[in-house]
Amino acid sequence: MFRTISFALTASFFAGLAMSGCFAAQPPPQCQTVSTQDFNGNPPYLAMLKQTSASAACTEGQKLASMLVGVQDYVPPGGGAAKLVLRPGRLVDLAQGNVFKADIDAKNDCQAKKNCGNCGPDGGNPCLFVDDPVTRSDPEDPEGKKLNALGGFARAPSSGICAASEPLVASQNFEARTLALVDGGMATLPALPATFSFSDVKVITTFEVPGTAFTAKLSQTEGACVAAYDVVAFYPSIACEADVDCDPNTDLDAGRNTGSGINPDFAPKCDTDLGFCVPTVDVTKPGLPKLP
Repeated sequence: MFRTISFALTASFFAGLAMSGCFAAQPPPQCQTVSTQDFNGNPPYLAMLKQTSASAACTEGQKLASMLVGVQDYVPPGGGAAKLVLRPGRLVDLAQGNVFKADIDAKNDCQAKKNCGNCGPDGGNPCLFVDDPVTRSDPEDPEGKKLNALGGFARAPSSGICAASEPLVASQNFEARTLALVDGGMATLPALPATFSFSDVKVITTFEVPGTAFTAKLSQTEGACVAAYDVVAFYPSIACEADVDCDPNTDLDAGRNTGSGINPDFAPKCDTDLGFCVPTVDVTKPGLPKLP
């Protein structure tokens, strides 16, 4: 996100310029982030997660290598303490049914060759089995407000860092669900408490990285699974299949009318394991040195 700064050019300004022979140093940018998905439609940040611990109860599906994170900072109307909001994508996925699925819609019952509409004359069924998302909810938070982790946020940077003043915690106590399946069977999803706690949150606020990256410690709890991660997140998250998908520059000859939107200084490349563009520089350090 870019902001335009206007300068009033006065006689005293030019006099000072003539005496000094150079421009005075610009003040650092104020604490800010990019308001992202689930807040105003921009793509979310991509958090790259380095696991530091995990309990034996954690399944491979619960151990995370990356996560989309919605981000917003704001100052309440009339002033007051600034706030930072993080919306962990994994917790949203749990709630929206992107993790829990079952065949609960009779219109998807292609295995029984019903309701297909285009079965072949030889009895072949070209339809595909379709899993339906199973949404989860917290009875004590029906509007899902606690999907957002909210806490205090600095108004001005210190040494290029805007820090959250407290851990930011998002949590849901998902109720159990019993489902009637298409084949006549039943499936039960047990109750699941889930908490994502971000601590030591530091938003990078420099001329090179004006709020478009942050670091944190993350604690993840899903039922009996407890895991911890070191977090480096940056804006924007861009899905990719090849390095060209990450190129910040347009290439009209190649039919690419827009770039990826990623800061060119991040020198992004495609991480095919994650399926997302990632920086090849250390976004947390001045001068953005190349990663080893």
